[in-house]
Amino acid sequence: MDRLYFDWNASAPLRAEAAEAMRRAEGLLGNPSSVHEEGRSLRALLEEARGRVARALDAEGSRVLFTSGATEANNLAILGFAGAAERAGLPRKLVTTSIEHSAVLAPARRLEARGWEVVRVDPDRSGSVNSADLLDRATGASLVSWMLANNQVGTLQAVASVARRGSFVLHTDASQAPGRVPVSFRALGAGLLTLSGHKIGGPRGVGVLVAREESLVEPMILGGDQEFGTRAGTEDMAGILGFAAALECAVRELDGAVARMRELSARLRRSLVSAFPWARVVTPESGALPNTLSLVFPGLDGRALVVALDMEGVAVSVGSACASGSIEPSHVLLALGFTPEEARGAMRISFGASTSAPEVDELVSRIVRVVSRLRGSGAR
Repeated sequence: MDRLYFDWNASAPLRAEAAEAMRRAEGLLGNPSSVHEEGRSLRALLEEARGRVARALDAEGSRVLFTSGATEANNLAILGFAGAAERAGLPRKLVTTSIEHSAVLAPARRLEARGWEVVRVDPDRSGSVNSADLLDRATGASLVSWMLANNQVGTLQAVASVARRGSFVLHTDASQAPGRVPVSFRALGAGLLTLSGHKIGGPRGVGVLVAREESLVEPMILGGDQEFGTRAGTEDMAGILGFAAALECAVRELDGAVARMRELSARLRRSLVSAFPWARVVTPESGALPNTLSLVFPGLDGRALVVALDMEGVAVSVGSACASGSIEPSHVLLALGFTPEEARGAMRISFGASTSAPEVDELVSRIVRVVSRLRGSGAR
């Protein structure tokens, strides 16, 4: 039985272009901080990759900082900014939303413990946060952290509508966006932007923080002058080159990929609504990522459903991969107004441009088979 992979929001398959870039890097000798010829050659490749990422994101003139992933980048954006803000005497107020990734919510709690005022704005039932409400709550804030696209339900946020309308710095976690929606650092008006390599078909263990100004964040990892003194540690050249290659591909192929994913999403939605009229589709039909569909099956245990589908050769998710070990219902669905019991019946399906219509049809067939079996057995 062929396996079906529908968990792209957790990690997308490695692109061939990224794999090839990584293979080339693995044969290179030296350290990019060394002054000899080998080191200088690596430094040139590192800076070339930095420039490629900046161009792909329309971020020329800003700092592109390479990290170990979006989790570190989010922590650096929030805690690193807080350190700089405290030193500069800026207001100790952060505004974020209740549906951010845990890599944003956890640093926010850390700031709260340090005496910061942290405001969390709730979304509507579709997962959309009202920009006017957020702006109102951001009065007196020095930092706003608002994700560009929700990783669990796919809702897109109007980040650009608030970026230049306050005295705060805007940080946006855009990890789910490249290759699915356009991402322009300049157009968004953000001061800080976070990306993850493995969400776009790059390698795991590499990410990016784009900073409009180097002084916006203080380093959290000390012991070296790498990454302009903001993030100590020898750079992962294979990961960085793989990231740059994957990002360029995602941007170059965007238009065609989005069209294909929208067709597949509509096909998937129609089929599942027809098969399960009693289920609740959480992802809105418009204003959402074209590759994401989140549903709630009332009366079913989402974890039991995911495990049963895994036994049927299907990889899907109950939500964020970073929270997969938790027995608590999704904080995103709770913020959308679902009860804890309802939220425990959630399932997230996510795919990519290389997913085919026959794979979608086969996915639906297996979901129908598994759900029917679970309901018949009374599994809750």
